[in-house]
Amino acid sequence: MSKKKKKGRKWKQRRRRRRNKHHLIPKSRGGADIPSNIILIDIDKHRCWHTLFGNLTLGEVIRLLERLKRIKEVKNAKEEVR
Repeated sequence: MSKKKKKGRKWKQRRRRRRNKHHLIPKSRGGADIPSNIILIDIDKHRCWHTLFGNLTLGEVIRLLERLKRIKEVKNAKEEVR
C-alpha cells in the first residue's frame, strides 16, 4: 500500500474518532438507540449544542429560534413607529 493511501486512511480514522453520536430525541426523554434517532456530529459541535440548548430536541430549538425572531421583529417595528 502506498504512503499516500496510508495517510488518507489514518486521517479518516482520526476524523471518525472526532465524532459523537447525538440523539435527535434525547435518551433521557425516551429517545431510542435506533439509526433514525442518531446522527454523527463533530465532538466540538456536539458540546456546543448541549451548552446552548441542553436537552432540547431539534424541533424545540427551531420553535425557540422562531419565537426569538418574532420578538425581535416586533421590537424593531415598535422602534420604527417612534
